[in-house]
Amino acid sequence: MTQIQEDIVEYAFSIKATDRYSLNLLIGVGGACYMVNDNLMNVLALRSYQFDAVENASQQQLHFQRQLKTIFQEDPYLRLPYRTVKVAMSATPATLIPTELYQEKDKAKYFQNIAPTNRYERFDADELPQLNLINVYPVEDAIVDLIQMYFPSIRTYHTYSALIEGYRRLTGVQSGHRVFMNVRDSRVQLFVFHDDKLLFNNGFTFRSSKDLIYFVMLIFNQFNLDPDETPLMMTGTILENSDICKYLYRYIRYIGFVPAPNYFKFGGQFKDILSHTYFDLFCLNVLS
Repeated sequence: MTQIQEDIVEYAFSIKATDRYSLNLLIGVGGACYMVNDNLMNVLALRSYQFDAVENASQQQLHFQRQLKTIFQEDPYLRLPYRTVKVAMSATPATLIPTELYQEKDKAKYFQNIAPTNRYERFDADELPQLNLINVYPVEDAIVDLIQMYFPSIRTYHTYSALIEGYRRLTGVQSGHRVFMNVRDSRVQLFVFHDDKLLFNNGFTFRSSKDLIYFVMLIFNQFNLDPDETPLMMTGTILENSDICKYLYRYIRYIGFVPAPNYFKFGGQFKDILSHTYFDLFCLNVLS
């Protein structure tokens, strides 16, 4: 059973005009969320779902697909035609390859020492031209096929690509080191920038707040970053009054939440939204 966590629709949303709207969809293990915007970058709708967990590991993938299918069948806004549809996957691993070393025919080889490649039938890649990097990741064919039943023309990405480009644009206005953290589906994704250059990114699964703190401080130690000087900027499903934040404030002096990208326009229905929660979803718009 799926549960709606957030449901916002602006009065300006018109079901007769969706062929001029853009749909961004983010899919993870624990749920899915989507947003709709017009060509003037007005955000007209946002909805997020939480998926039920299943204890039997052998049934997880099938259970996930069933819940995703239920959303497409029952959500009226996902039964409408859109001008463009972008989909980001957050449940699969990813690796960055320098553009000058990347060979398209070797996409599967890049994962031989990272993840079992026999689980995946196809690999995809996102270009990050400003950083001269290619983000390579496996694609769950069953998930893509399911989405294409409802939206035949989609462009798929990995959430790392959206986050990296979104964070990079923020670093362009400040110099020095900055650490970014995104939390979603019991995973923390960490990124280290110096000016607008990406130095590090990786994702970790955590079970407790202390696990997450360990991974964050490990990165600070690895790069000899001073926790009294280097800011930690956060996005994703993390709340200011959470145990995670309480622990982080003990070790890091400057902690903040990343706002929504300033190229979006939000109406009155979004006045109470915690925009950092959907930063990865919002940043799909900067990918081509």
